[in-house]
Amino acid sequence: MSKQVLTQTRIIECGIALINNGSAVSFANIARELGTKSQALYPYFANQQALSYAILDQTVASLVERLKTDLFGKTGREALVEFALICRRVCLEHPRLSQFIVALPRSEDAIADEPVAAFRTLLTQSVAAVVASERARLLGGRLLRDLIIGELINISSGWFNNAELPQEDSFRWMIERGIDALTVEDRTPTK
Repeated sequence: MSKQVLTQTRIIECGIALINNGSAVSFANIARELGTKSQALYPYFANQQALSYAILDQTVASLVERLKTDLFGKTGREALVEFALICRRVCLEHPRLSQFIVALPRSEDAIADEPVAAFRTLLTQSVAAVVASERARLLGGRLLRDLIIGELINISSGWFNNAELPQEDSFRWMIERGIDALTVEDRTPTK
């Protein structure tokens, strides 16, 4: 195999491909795929954690761009439902990568601050277009994340296979009922 020019982007893309194929993301595996030695990756990433967060960074940035494109012109409840459906579809299109991203611990020194912040902003804006109270917005954000991650885990492990009720239909139903509950919560006076 001939040596290839290394870049951060090529290394990250190789890591993503390995994850999607069910292989471990390690410097050794990436170097083997790129036709180089593990040591050649260190100028680009200090360690495995830095590479993992760079993969998170690129993956979330890609999701944010898709959300911005697909949600353009949509508002309110319609935008919030579509936000959830897009996230669900992306997760299920790449279940191994999504599970890798979800499993990464979040910490103050995480490298992927910008894309994660952009995702949170889109999520917050989508929820805030439907409910006004801080409590309802927090509940809405948690509701969406929990339902999306639940779908990822359950569907990719073989659950929810019933032809009478398609998976996306039941997901949409749960999102709609959740939004109904949020609007009630939003009107409930706080103690």
